[in-house]
Amino acid sequence: MRMFKVLLCGDGGVGKTSLRRTYLGRGFEKDYIATIGADFATTDIELTNGQKCSFTIWDIAGQQIFEHIRPTFYSGASGACILYDVTRPKTHKNVHNWLLEFMLFCNLEFFPVVILANKIDLRKELFTVSTLEGEELAKGISMKYYKGNWTVPFVETSAKTGDNVKRAFKTLADSVVELQDEFAAQRAISSN
Repeated sequence: MRMFKVLLCGDGGVGKTSLRRTYLGRGFEKDYIATIGADFATTDIELTNGQKCSFTIWDIAGQQIFEHIRPTFYSGASGACILYDVTRPKTHKNVHNWLLEFMLFCNLEFFPVVILANKIDLRKELFTVSTLEGEELAKGISMKYYKGNWTVPFVETSAKTGDNVKRAFKTLADSVVELQDEFAAQRAISSN
């Protein structure tokens, strides 16, 4: 079985820990407790093609005070979900910063990412970043960093209700495997 280290990145309080807990079946916790440094868990995931792979999901602390230690947690990562909180527009704007940090410290020739708009369960109650704004963000990243050769997936999630949480991780798994296989094929062709 193929094994991958993947990251959950984003500003503090966007719901990275809650998303991971919900995905792993550990339930949603109402009270916010900041991640100190990083936390991780391993799970198996089934790809769309029916194959299975193993994910070690690293939940990276988003608070600025942990900025100096984060680079060590990026080592060996194969992909990332970059989250923002739909109720906090600044976290949406900071997605580019998280992408640049991921690219810098992972030093990958390709970098599968999925953009996640979290806390969609709060849309009825609060002013939020729209679905269209999230789609445009993912499209802009696709054009800028992938030159339109790969479409960065965008998924709206709610760690609280579980909406699209499994889909988000399956999308990341499919993206990691797709890009790794594509890159390996390109290297094989160029070496012949």
